[in-house]
Amino acid sequence: MATKAARYKHTTQTGGRSYRSQDVDLSPAAAVTADANSPDTEDVGAASCLRLTLNVSARSGTSPTLDVKIQHSDDNTTFRDLGTFAQKTATGSEVKTFGPCARFIRANYDVGGTTPSFTFTIRGEAV
Repeated sequence: MATKAARYKHTTQTGGRSYRSQDVDLSPAAAVTADANSPDTEDVGAASCLRLTLNVSARSGTSPTLDVKIQHSDDNTTFRDLGTFAQKTATGSEVKTFGPCARFIRANYDVGGTTPSFTFTIRGEAV
């Protein structure tokens, strides 16, 4: 599993306060048909929280289910659960904030049903 390099951006809010954030992408490379982890981990450094959007754009199979856990690690080896999105059985989006988080993050995908297939993205930012 590779670790993605950080991609930082600076944002200025109304009132002049600015903050530094990092783009995060824990999306699979193709449709997911079996349990797996995201293809890469993200090094979010000293970020305190994650704001992520799970967007399911397609699903198929008989009674398909998708459970997505966000996991984090201090050493990029031993991961523990940080939080979960609600179980998905249809297309749609969910935005969720997770934290506080350790340095490395990944997503864990748990797929159920008969011949299930889900196409989705998990994107957002670490702040």
